[in-house]
Amino acid sequence: MAVLLVGGLAGGCSAESPSPARTDVPAVYAVAETEPVRGGGDAADDPAIWIHPEDASMSLILGTDKRRGLSVYDLSGREVQFLARGRVNNVDLRQGVAMADGAATLAAATNRTERTMDIFSISAEGKLELALAQALEIGDPYGICMHLDAAGNRTPQGGAILVASSQGDYTFAFYDLNNGDRYLGSVRVADDPAAGIDGAEETDGLAVTSVNLGPGFEQGMLVVQDGFNRLPEERQNFKLVPWSAVAAALNLPAAAENE
Repeated sequence: MAVLLVGGLAGGCSAESPSPARTDVPAVYAVAETEPVRGGGDAADDPAIWIHPEDASMSLILGTDKRRGLSVYDLSGREVQFLARGRVNNVDLRQGVAMADGAATLAAATNRTERTMDIFSISAEGKLELALAQALEIGDPYGICMHLDAAGNRTPQGGAILVASSQGDYTFAFYDLNNGDRYLGSVRVADDPAAGIDGAEETDGLAVTSVNLGPGFEQGMLVVQDGFNRLPEERQNFKLVPWSAVAAALNLPAAAENE
């Protein structure tokens, strides 16, 4: 199974109208989008994907609202939980974290209101609960990324692809980390008027998995924050793109044998 690593270029979205989209790279389309975040203006920021341990089609997406808190969405984009923690900026999660009483699933998020690193436990059913608000000495916490060591689950037989958001031209760049960081190409998430789902611009955060998440996402999913949520004009949200569409656009090998 391919291992897909996620990265993003730092920066923020503007509240002004977007610039013309770059059209010299292949277009892919979101097949679903989350409900708009609760905060207005530049609010949505960073997603993370939780894989259901028994039925991957019941997996969830965590998405930060950097004005209100942390939302949890199902794969149709419906909000199923909201944690009002204030200005939560970035979030990441890891499953199979070794703890004293066994393996656990934890999510970590930077909280600019409380100046804390919020640690959430995630149950087997996908319910989030604040476990710890660790005070931080830095004045304004932004990005965060979690890691699993060799005892975790990054697999030696898998390929590694870095996905980076290029905010300035609304594209996403892909690099082969197993082949000298070779550039594989870029795509853009474009408008799909027929489906009523717009594309993505000025993407801050993204997340990706190669796990088979069920119908429509058999090869995995790319989730991207959308800085300008159109069709219709609404607050910011997150777009869900099948990994198969990205693989086809860039002529990448399919993520085989996904469990």
